[in-house]
Amino acid sequence: YLYLKLEEVKMQNITSSNVKQWAKDFGADIVGIAPVERFDGAPPGHGPLDLLPSAQSVIVAGIRIPDTVVEYDEYHLKMEEMPPEFNIRANVENFYMLMGHYTIDIMLNMLAVKLANRLETKGGLRSLPTPNTVITGLGNPVLGSKMGFFSHRHAATRAGLGEFGLNNILLTPEFGPRVRLVSVITEAVSYTHLTLPTN
Repeated sequence: YLYLKLEEVKMQNITSSNVKQWAKDFGADIVGIAPVERFDGAPPGHGPLDLLPSAQSVIVAGIRIPDTVVEYDEYHLKMEEMPPEFNIRANVENFYMLMGHYTIDIMLNMLAVKLANRLETKGGLRSLPTPNTVITGLGNPVLGSKMGFFSHRHAATRAGLGEFGLNNILLTPEFGPRVRLVSVITEAVSYTHLTLPTN
């Protein structure tokens, strides 16, 4: 067989700090890990066990949105070649949406795939990288619903990365609300000590 059963492979202990470092090496600014038990009560079909029945934990990673991308209000004021009615829309699309959402969304999805591959190839641990938005970079809806496959905001609170504010947006100690998120649902047994095989 090309794949060995996990129990047949010589094991070494890898702490959560090692997995968090992998995520940071792949571009994350913040990382947290939560056991699947913390997701009891998730909407039907949207919990980690609904997506990966053998899951044991969820890894949540975030990338900070630069302050200058969010503070785009006046970038258009000196653009004489553009009609005024298009200026604000140009700001929103080019700065906030393109640089603050679409680009970071792609970075996060790549991070999640890399992390899932690392867990699967190094540990034989099935790991599902979940898409971080229900909208593609082209603005096309992936689902016919406003609810995504998996709530990264809820996962982040369960992984200790922050709390919900009054506007229902995640607030982190490091970056406030200026952060985008992605999650990897994994078979890794513990959220404090993850066990992977030696090479």
